[in-house]
Amino acid sequence: MGESPSGERPWTVLLTGATGFLGSQLLSRLVRDGARVICLVRGGSARPVGGDAVVGDLGSPMLGLGVQRFEELADEVDVICHNGGIINFAESYAALKTVNVGGTVEVLRLAALGGGIPVHYVSTLGVHLGDAYRGIRVTEADAPDDPLGLDGGYNQSKWVADRLVSEARSRGIPVSVHRPARIGGDSPYRERE
Repeated sequence: MGESPSGERPWTVLLTGATGFLGSQLLSRLVRDGARVICLVRGGSARPVGGDAVVGDLGSPMLGLGVQRFEELADEVDVICHNGGIINFAESYAALKTVNVGGTVEVLRLAALGGGIPVHYVSTLGVHLGDAYRGIRVTEADAPDDPLGLDGGYNQSKWVADRLVSEARSRGIPVSVHRPARIGGDSPYRERE
């Protein structure tokens, strides 16, 4: 990302989920590209290496930051990378809703408060595992329109959050949705950049 559009200072990115596997990779890349990264982490979490940690909570109003810090963050951040959530394939939708859906609502609220901060939302290709998509080839770019037959609380919570960010996009918030499938570590045989 490097410099901001004006070229005056590095981008300031809010990153959720920085302490997870994908989040740590995103953090590393953002820092390598010259961004200033603010990582929203739960109290008691390991601090991410390379970013400024802000203790908060995706499952709380205003990300658990309080009104003043939430408003300051809206003025400070250039881009939001919302990668945080609970990944648990055994839990129900009800158990995951507060963090996976509610956290997305709060991220979108922050983006709106900041005048339309661009949001990169990390969903999952699992939002296409419902009956409407059986036998149909889908890609990360295909929006999930039909939840019928979608099993599992994780995929259901990500489907709802995915629809929320699509609605936010229709209301003027610049949103990019990323729907990875399986995520694994680097192969020692992969060509290096």
